Amino acid sequence: MGAGLTFSTRTLSQIWKAFKQLNPENVRKEAERQVRVAIIGPTETIQDAAAYLLKDNIEAYDRAADVLILLPLPLDPDAGRLLKNCDLALKWSGYSTHLPEIATGRVFSFSTAGELENVIRDIVYDPELKYARLPLARALPAFRSEVAVSITQSVSVENAIFVVSTSLGNVIPNPLQVLSSVGEALGDLVVLTANQLRMLFMLAGAYDKEMGYKVLAPEMLSIVGSAFGWRALAREAVGMIPLGGGIVPKAAIAFAGTWAIGEGISYYYSTGKKLTNEQLKERFNTALTKGRANAESIYNKIKETAERLKTGGKV
Repeated sequence: MGAGLTFSTRTLSQIWKAFKQLNPENVRKEAERQVRVAIIGPTETIQDAAAYLLKDNIEAYDRAADVLILLPLPLDPDAGRLLKNCDLALKWSGYSTHLPEIATGRVFSFSTAGELENVIRDIVYDPELKYARLPLARALPAFRSEVAVSITQSVSVENAIFVVSTSLGNVIPNPLQVLSSVGEALGDLVVLTANQLRMLFMLAGAYDKEMGYKVLAPEMLSIVGSAFGWRALAREAVGMIPLGGGIVPKAAIAFAGTWAIGEGISYYYSTGKKLTNEQLKERFNTALTKGRANAESIYNKIKETAERLKTGGKV
């Protein structure tokens, strides 16, 4: 028991040191970046679209004037000037006139407000608009669910990549030695947990929550506590499989554990309720299948790249 306590204390100290390198203030600034969205169409259509994006959220309505630029048809002569200050435009499909003030790739068409769910998905996963992801979610509640999924997916994949990379650094030396050294110095648990805490900050920003350390302390402690459970599962999985063969299960667990935490945080921020341990376990098990598929793909790609580098590109 003494050894276990020493390990836990040392690991918690490492997690705290890694955590202090994270700065929620940077995430807050990113979430509060000014982003403007033009909505173009008949008066009733753009009003319906605005209502869909704001989801009857009173606080969102208060700041809507700084985010949504409603441009009813026919367009006013000043519309061009307003469009130049917009990051993207939602254009009623019945209006076919080109908008020279906004790049074509940033104009998204819709017929009715009911079609905006798919439009939101297109916007969230548009690489050119990645910078607008958090500000859009913070200002427009309709974006929050999809942005939360994208954040959770991204960090879950990052953690799976880290586990595979550090593990393969021992199996296939040289190309991955840097990542391997990081894993050995800090321990996978520390890096994975730090990433999950960073995910917490981003989700708080997406759901327009405060991001101070004191405010987020309960969620932070929950993430740190969960980390030891995921580690135990990973050790068990790796211990049952020969050298090298346990990499995929370990990475899959890192993915699924991160995913379950992300879903738990998103659920809490969207409903005000916490998932039970049983509900979290269900989400973990559901994510495990997706995690294994991601881990296998990452494993194959990194192993192939590492072997190619070892042989001077002759693979």
